[in-house]
Amino acid sequence: MRACFLTLAWGGPPGARPAWLFTSADDKGAGRGVGKSAVAKVAARLVGGHIDLAANERMPDVITRLLTPDALERRVVLLDNVKSLKLSWGELEALIRNDSVSGHRLYHGESRRPNTLTYCLTLNGAALSRDMAQRCVIVKLARPQYGPTWEEDTYAARRSGAPAQRRVRRAGHARGPAAGVDCPGDAGPRPGQVAPAAPPARGDDRGPVRCPTHWRNRR
Repeated sequence: MRACFLTLAWGGPPGARPAWLFTSADDKGAGRGVGKSAVAKVAARLVGGHIDLAANERMPDVITRLLTPDALERRVVLLDNVKSLKLSWGELEALIRNDSVSGHRLYHGESRRPNTLTYCLTLNGAALSRDMAQRCVIVKLARPQYGPTWEEDTYAARRSGAPAQRRVRRAGHARGPAAGVDCPGDAGPRPGQVAPAAPPARGDDRGPVRCPTHWRNRR
């Protein structure tokens, strides 16, 4: 499960992310109520939300949705609560491994985006085609201890961790791609200019760290 959360922030090449299939290890309740959808939605919320996908949706319509301006800001596609004895969807299997999503964009024509999306699926009693099984990492969830305020507690923990997340982002901005963290929100210096010094991470007394090599590679 931790690997799933880390995959959402991974800066690897397009088309290299596995799909994540959440199912249940509990046979008594037929897998209902173990939090499969909740895990996927909480993970997606950390990176800006998700795009819902329906099992009976036409793939050209899916691609058109993935190319809309709002979908370009999302990193997760969620196929939730699949009802199938055997999941086999050739177009989705191809889409997971493609390095780009190409198709028709409304009021624009042909368009494409890098396939940096992470696909999450939830179902009970998973039976997958061979190609789909090769693309999925299966996560079996045990039945949790229920509590009336679990959702509020989960997001309260996320809010309390916000300062630490900001420090991680600043550290990544200072150290560049070697830290495995993107440097968002800054287009970098123009050609011929010296890269500005990034602010050091809180608690780091080594002073500003310059990353001119990073900026040269981004020109």
